[in-house]
Amino acid sequence: MDLRDRVGQNIQDLRRSLGISQEDLALRARVNRGYMGKVENGKYSVSLDILEKIALVLGVDPHVLLAPRDPQNAVSQGQEGYSGLGQQSKT
Repeated sequence: MDLRDRVGQNIQDLRRSLGISQEDLALRARVNRGYMGKVENGKYSVSLDILEKIALVLGVDPHVLLAPRDPQNAVSQGQEGYSGLGQQSKT
């Protein structure tokens, strides 16, 4: 899975776990719904500005949308706000 696919899947999983429609997410993030659909399907890349807007609507830090995730934990992580990500130790 490439980064574009991962970001799209993360957005889609989080959106669904929060019960937000694709249209509502697009409206709140101020992007076209068709564009949002293509982002979720890995067809389009997102700019950092758009990624930040989407993350704000979803209530997570933008880096969460870039992180590889276990699909089994997508719903529980979305509800917990991905509190464990980004806390890896530096070596």
